Amino acid sequence: GPQAAAVFIIGLAAGTGCTIASKALFQLEARGMTGEVETFDPPLFQTWVMFVGMMFALPAHFASEWYKVHQLRAYPEALAMLRAEQEKVTSKTYMMLAVPSFFDLLATVLMVFGLLHVNASIWMLLRGGGIVFVALMKQYVLGDRLKPSMWLGVGIIALAIAMVGYSSQLGHPKEDGGGNKAADRAAASDAMVGVLMTLAG
Repeated sequence: GPQAAAVFIIGLAAGTGCTIASKALFQLEARGMTGEVETFDPPLFQTWVMFVGMMFALPAHFASEWYKVHQLRAYPEALAMLRAEQEKVTSKTYMMLAVPSFFDLLATVLMVFGLLHVNASIWMLLRGGGIVFVALMKQYVLGDRLKPSMWLGVGIIALAIAMVGYSSQLGHPKEDGGGNKAADRAAASDAMVGVLMTLAG
């Protein structure tokens, strides 16, 4: 419906905007501690800021749960059912969430480092690699067999990712008398590092 479409479009625009803002941050220049003008490219700091922002979800979650209880005070049966649901989420549950959170942090660090080395447009397309890895884990780790049509889709995505990854090597100036061959190789190598780190993330 329209509401779902609006949420999808807002999410798409917000994700794209976040990527562009992150890439723009890495291209800013500032005077460093040495007094020299340097590129401002702090991938670990940026990741830390992102996770500090995400931590505000916890107080929001607890406030939401309190509000639900407050709303159901006049309905004892519904309140009892809600409290039973809430009791299933123990401190152990929150501790177990630390495991996927750690891997999410690691993935974010790798992908932000990748963004530092490749164009934002290439980086966003490479993120589709997650679909390929999820399909492989679904098939071989969870034992949930994929249909042939699904494998076709995964194959098309994998081919597209390979093409996008290779495209990061193109477009660098070639040696034509006045070019710098070593700089060209360094730029291509730098782009490949970004591609590999993004896919690793």
